[in-house]
Amino acid sequence: MSSSSSSSSSQSSASATTTTTTTSTTDCADGKKRIQLVPTFQKRFIINATDGFRLKVEAKNPCLMEAEIFRYYRYPAAQIYGGKILDEFTGICSWADLVELPKDAPIPGTSPAAFRLSYFDVVVRTEALAYETWALVKKDVDHLVQTLIEGETLEEETSYWSNTSPS
Repeated sequence: MSSSSSSSSSQSSASATTTTTTTSTTDCADGKKRIQLVPTFQKRFIINATDGFRLKVEAKNPCLMEAEIFRYYRYPAAQIYGGKILDEFTGICSWADLVELPKDAPIPGTSPAAFRLSYFDVVVRTEALAYETWALVKKDVDHLVQTLIEGETLEEETSYWSNTSPS
């Protein structure tokens, strides 16, 4: 999740595929900032027989915000990953992440190589952990949306004049 709430990302591993979806900010008729989360859970899980449980969540139909709210880090190609690049889901973006991080791929040469996608796809150890992760994701996305809403209200403070000291 965001730097202040990384609970669900610490117990899961994930890699992003190279497919990207085009998303855009949509003005909704009621003017409310929101986003739809669509979870997909693994259908078949046999206790003590299945070694992992898959959860995929897509952010869709953004209203007055972008859908790319899931933060990833890209690790360089390494033999440990079969010579492939690893994109790891690290959590829900903070407001600062939404402003600073690019969509779909990191800026070449940056470190950390962070970017945003409109989905994440993880495999966790148990079905219960997948549902716990889903609950945390909803909570963190609600927090992000509320933060964005609160950030729209600005109050003017006392102004400051420079170069006004007596000579």
